Amino acid sequence: MVMNVTATNATHNTYVSVYPYGASRPNTSNLNVTAGRPVANLVVPVKDGKITLYNHAGSTDLIGDVQGVLRTLSPHRLCNQHQHQHQLRRRRPSRP
Repeated sequence: MVMNVTATNATHNTYVSVYPYGASRPNTSNLNVTAGRPVANLVVPVKDGKITLYNHAGSTDLIGDVQGVLRTLSPHRLCNQHQHQHQLRRRRPSRP
């Protein structure tokens, strides 16, 4: 799962770590929060559909917004069967 996590209404400067449920808390943060200012970041912390949210100091409201779900593919499906085409279009400014 890929999600956007937002911290808001923090009472103290703090940091938030988002990590898979049941795993040890990492020594890194996903969000560095300044009291009174909202901050957001995209994270991929899910294990078996569960996550852990850790706030270091004070209190803060945390909002998790799911952006998408990642699936594990079998080794036989690692190659994409469809050819993707990327197009770049540039527009030149019109001149009088």
